[in-house]
Amino acid sequence: MNTMQMAIALWVMAALMACSGSLERMKQQAEQALQAAEQADFTAVPADTVKVQQAAKHIEAFAATYKDDPSVPDLLYRLALVVQRQKKSVEAVELLRRVYSLYPSSPSAHKALFLEGFILANELSDTAGARKAYQHFLDQYGQWDEQLTQNARFELEHLGKSPEQLLQELLDKQKPDSLQMPS
Repeated sequence: MNTMQMAIALWVMAALMACSGSLERMKQQAEQALQAAEQADFTAVPADTVKVQQAAKHIEAFAATYKDDPSVPDLLYRLALVVQRQKKSVEAVELLRRVYSLYPSSPSAHKALFLEGFILANELSDTAGARKAYQHFLDQYGQWDEQLTQNARFELEHLGKSPEQLLQELLDKQKPDSLQMPS
C-alpha cells in the first residue's frame, strides 16, 4: 500500500469512527429524552410537555440521520405511546403509521398497527379506519402475536358497539347456559 492509499484508508477509518461516535451519542440523547418523556406526569405538571417535545426533537433527528438503525422503529413506537398519553391521538397515529410503513419487519411494526386500530376506534371514533387497521394487522401480522391477534379479532367483531351493547351481548350469551337443566 502506497502512502496515498494509506492516508485515504486512515481518513476513512477516522470518518467511520466519528460517525459511529455520533450515532451512539445521538441514540443516547434520543433514549434519555424519551425516558424523561415516558416518566412525565401530564396531569400534574403541564411543563412536562416540554420533555415530550425534546424527545420528539432528538428522535426525529436520529431517525432522519440514521433511518436504517434498528432502534429507530422502537423509538418512534415509544414516542407514539407518550404522545397518546398526552391525548394527541392524531399525532400518535401518524407516528405509528411511520413505524409499520417504514419498518414492516421490525418487532414494533405489529404493535404499532394494532395500536393504530385501537386509537382510531376508541379515541377518534373512526370505525372505518379502525376496521382497515385491524384487518391489515390480521393479514400482515396475524401469525406474529397470538394475544394481539385474538384482541384484533375481538375488536373487529365488536367495533362500533357501546359498552352497554357489549354487556347486553354477554348477558344474552349467558342466558341459554343458565336455563339448561343440570344432568
